[in-house]
Amino acid sequence: MSNDFKVSKNGTALIITLGRSLVTTNAPELQEELASFVGETIEKVVFDASELMALSSSGLRVIYFAKQRLGDKPEIVFVNCAKEIY
Repeated sequence: MSNDFKVSKNGTALIITLGRSLVTTNAPELQEELASFVGETIEKVVFDASELMALSSSGLRVIYFAKQRLGDKPEIVFVNCAKEIY
């Protein structure tokens, strides 16, 4: 499986566009990419879940990592999220 996500930075916000899944096979890659932003000023992390259909505990750990390790505990936002995932 390819990484199935895209990360971009817009000012002090990180925008993560998720693919169809954030699970054990690709969550470590996303966490590694997010780790490259540790030490930068990140005030908000936006997860665009337009296509997300599966989220495992590994995916939840990545979200927790973003909250605890990026910036000074940035705001975490999910947009375009199916009610089952939310």
